[in-house]
Amino acid sequence: METAKTLHQMFGFDGRTYTDCAEMLLKERPDAVSICTPHNLHYEHTMLALSHGVHVLCEKPMVWDRTLSHDELIRQAREMVNMAKEKKLLLAVNTQYAVVGERLRELYERVRGAWDEPSTFEMHMESKPVGRDEAGADLWMDLSAHPISVLFRLFPSHELDDETIETLSFGSFIKVRFNLKPSEPENARSKVECVIALGRAQTGVRRSIKINDFEVSISGRDDEHGIYRACLSSNGFEVVCEDFMHTSIRKFVEAILGFGEPLCSADEGLKNLLWQLRFLRRMEA
Repeated sequence: METAKTLHQMFGFDGRTYTDCAEMLLKERPDAVSICTPHNLHYEHTMLALSHGVHVLCEKPMVWDRTLSHDELIRQAREMVNMAKEKKLLLAVNTQYAVVGERLRELYERVRGAWDEPSTFEMHMESKPVGRDEAGADLWMDLSAHPISVLFRLFPSHELDDETIETLSFGSFIKVRFNLKPSEPENARSKVECVIALGRAQTGVRRSIKINDFEVSISGRDDEHGIYRACLSSNGFEVVCEDFMHTSIRKFVEAILGFGEPLCSADEGLKNLLWQLRFLRRMEA
C-alpha cells in the first residue's frame, strides 16, 4: 500500500497496516485508538471502536458531513457520547488548543503581573492547505473547534450570544464577530466581544490571540534535545511547553489509567460541535 510505504519512508514505521477498520480491531484488539480518518468517517469508526470495547480519542470535529442535516450530525454525536458512557469507556476529542487557554494566562501574568478579566478576544488561525479545496462550511468545521476550545477555557461562565453573530466568508477565509454573555449575570462579569478569523496560507502561517491589548503569538520549535515544543510569546516574554498534541494524547492515556481527566471530554467535544453548528447556521442563513 502506498500509505504504508510513505509511513516507512517518513518515519521508519514497519508495523502492520490495514485498509479495514473492523479487521484491524478484531486482529489487533487495541486498548485505545485515535480516530484520525476523514471527518465523515468519525461517527462510523468511533462507534465501531466503542462496540469492540476500545477507548477512543476522536479528532475534531466530532462529526461532520456536508450532506447531512445539522440535526442528524447532532444525533450522531450524542449517540457516540451515550455509547461511551453506557460501555464505561473513555471518549475524548482532540481539541488540543484548549491548552492555550491555560498557558495564555500564565504568560499574561508573567508580563503584566496580574490577570485582568478580558473584555475583548481575537484569535487568528491559519493552516496550510491539506490537499483538498476547503472553503466555507468545510473550512469552518475543520478549524473552528480550536478557537472555541480556547474560549471554553478562558470564559467558562459565559455563553454564546447567537443574536450578535456576524460572519464574513470568501474563498479560504472566514471571519466571525460575536459576543459572549454571562451564563448567570449575577455571578459573572460582563459580555466579551470576540473575533475569530480562519484561513489557509501557503507560507507564513499565522496563529495569534489578542485579549484586550495583549497580543500573543503561537508557534513551535525543537528544543535542545530535538523535541518539538509549543511556544507562546509576547513582548519578549515566552512560555515554552509540551506540544499541544502531545498534551492531549498524554492526558487521554493518563485518564484511561485512572489519573486525571482528558484534555477535552466527550461532553465538551459535543458542546464544541454544537457551537460550531450554531455559527454555521448563521453563515448559511
